[in-house]
Amino acid sequence: MALFQMEFHPRWSDLDPNQHLRHTAYNDLATQVRFTFLQEHGFSQERFMELGIGAVLFREETTFRKEIGMSDTFLVDFDVVDLSKTGKRWKFAHNFWLIRETEDGSEQKIKAATVSVEGSWINLSTRKFTSPPPELLTLFQSLTA
Repeated sequence: MALFQMEFHPRWSDLDPNQHLRHTAYNDLATQVRFTFLQEHGFSQERFMELGIGAVLFREETTFRKEIGMSDTFLVDFDVVDLSKTGKRWKFAHNFWLIRETEDGSEQKIKAATVSVEGSWINLSTRKFTSPPPELLTLFQSLTA
């Protein structure tokens, strides 16, 4: 499966006093990309409610490399970095790529940041960790291949 990504342009409310993307905006955008991916593959918020499961984050870490400013265009991707055999535990990565036009008119992608997320699935009734349904596990496995 091709790497899932979305294009963004910062909103004024995404900026900090230094006029670049504020640190929490990276996490918000990574979450947006992750849930858009899931929704486009049949796992909307309603579907998760029907399944009685939800995501639990253990760790979320952002590594910054380049500033993203108000006039920038950037891509955010979604990748499954690690997945337990049962899919109960996972690690995802979201890379932020600045899009720059080169002298010859082509586009260049420059890594601006990475948001790494580790988590698990929880049964919303029992409040215990659980494996995802087979179709969700298969979807994530298709990204790790």
